[in-house]
Amino acid sequence: MLEVRLAAEESRPMRVLLNGALVFESALGATTGSWKAEGQRWRAVGALDLPAGRSVLRLEREGPVPHLDQLLLAPLGSDASSRPALGHPWAQGLEPGLLRNWTLRLAGDGQGAASGPESGVGPGGKSGIFGPWLALADAPEAEFEERAEHLGRALREAAAATATPAAAPGAQAVAAAPNPLVLALFDGLAPRSPRELAGRYQVLFSSVEAQWRELSARDPKAERLPSDAAEGLRLLLTGPAGLFHLEPAELEALYPEQDRSRLAAARAAVEAARSALPPAVERALGVGDAPEIAGLPVMRRGSHLDKGPQVVERGVPALASSFLASPAMPAGESGRRELARWMTDPEHPLTARVAVNRLWQGHFGAGLVRTSSNFGLRGDTPSHPELLDWLAREFVARGWSQKALHRLICLSSTYQSSAEPSARAAALDPGNRLLSHQNRRRLAAEELRDALLFTAGRLDPALGGSLLEIGNGEYVTNDQSKDAARYDSPRRSLYLPIIRNAMLDLFSTFDYPDPSTTVEARPSTTSPTQALYLMNSPLVVDAAARLSEAALERSPDPQPRVNELYRRAFGRAPTAEESARLLGFAQRAAASVLEPSRSDIGQGRADNAPEALVRGEREAWNSIAQVLLISNEFLFID
Repeated sequence: MLEVRLAAEESRPMRVLLNGALVFESALGATTGSWKAEGQRWRAVGALDLPAGRSVLRLEREGPVPHLDQLLLAPLGSDASSRPALGHPWAQGLEPGLLRNWTLRLAGDGQGAASGPESGVGPGGKSGIFGPWLALADAPEAEFEERAEHLGRALREAAAATATPAAAPGAQAVAAAPNPLVLALFDGLAPRSPRELAGRYQVLFSSVEAQWRELSARDPKAERLPSDAAEGLRLLLTGPAGLFHLEPAELEALYPEQDRSRLAAARAAVEAARSALPPAVERALGVGDAPEIAGLPVMRRGSHLDKGPQVVERGVPALASSFLASPAMPAGESGRRELARWMTDPEHPLTARVAVNRLWQGHFGAGLVRTSSNFGLRGDTPSHPELLDWLAREFVARGWSQKALHRLICLSSTYQSSAEPSARAAALDPGNRLLSHQNRRRLAAEELRDALLFTAGRLDPALGGSLLEIGNGEYVTNDQSKDAARYDSPRRSLYLPIIRNAMLDLFSTFDYPDPSTTVEARPSTTSPTQALYLMNSPLVVDAAARLSEAALERSPDPQPRVNELYRRAFGRAPTAEESARLLGFAQRAAASVLEPSRSDIGQGRADNAPEALVRGEREAWNSIAQVLLISNEFLFID
């Protein structure tokens, strides 16, 4: 019998294979209510027929899996070592969930393997709550008292020498000193029988329960007992992984039929009311004025923990007010509105210029002022100051419309010029500061992804919407961020969610900036990681396969296929040299795959030859398509 201890806040069923053969198609799909340790629950998978010798057990799933903690394999036989919850006659009528808890706990203590907060013996200590009981379980009644006395003495010696607990005779039976309160069960006269030892356990557990009831009555917010040893016993009894813990479904199965019917009706009513709710109102974060309006103190060395005595009143720096009068700050308001109006005043010399410089930088790789975050004395001077001034005026005159400014720049002859410089321009202006030609640049990460999807015929051009299936106010957890991202969508990269700790690997590889910080310009790097990504990424491989499929459907002849690949990837026809090179590669690649089939023909297995030929041809064209997609002509704008 296979059982698994796991935590799963959402359903993630897994396939179970034994020695490569599928045994269970969909197991462990039930949720446990949480991803955290307190949400871990045991789930039965089912019976396995294990052959003699070594076996390989595999649990697999495409995508994220539940948080697996432990696996348990227990025999299904009827001997005394079998788990009682699996069919023993004496277990009939007992609650299976409670029986499971007790069986697993006793099995853990018997192996000296259980550990946790209920042990009461410190971090990493092995639980001995039921260790003494199990050590005496096989003692004959006539020898019980003597062995109990011997065990108690050994345990006390082990507790006194916790560094070497196995040095005391008999201490190996429980692997470590038990909970101190359990150890106290052996104080004074040793128990004379299992019944007497069970009675002492009962008194101990009743005492701990009474302490908890008394503490809860005095302090309803109490979370634990003061004593670690007593708290360990309380958790064993009533904790989330305790002996008497049952999951909601197990508890509900014990309710009277009338109560279960009422509960089902109430849940149906709640679900009906929830489905009748209007759509959630979209919200956005905003700010408001503080109750008390005041200036801010100077933070020494920039530390908010070290406030100086000097207070800076609300306003703009004196230097800025020299070219545009500082706005008057109302006494009862923060002044944010006045600051915003001052910054967007048409006469403000910086705001519009900084904005258009950033837009120019996005189209040409560098701004008219190369230091786009520094227009001061230590920053770069504009390469075309009159052009910068004109663009700033146009930006303001067109209602601060970025779309209008994008259109203005992209329709210019400067933007539409080739990236190939003339010999004279290359000699006089090697850095292209005067923009005699366009700057050659690589596709940005988003552009590269969209280009791959478009060329493969997969790009979804739909406008609007969101791919992040998380409601307002819901939290994107660290371990589930990747699941919520939906990076496999064919929508444009503009609509992909940006989750800081779960970035799309293509973005991370191709210089997408860190979303948790601000940057004035994206870096442009060339690294081996980028080449490896393009050669091995499933996104690129799939795009190449779809592109080659379109070429193969175009024509049975090789030359039209090459023409189709070039038309889709580069928007042009191939040269004679390029065609010859690709056609020669296709022939050699197909022949290399077909070579093994010739031996099949010689051995009378000629039926394999056509299949190998088709496979070789397809793989050859897939390779050609991928070569085009990762070429400089595809990756760079010239």
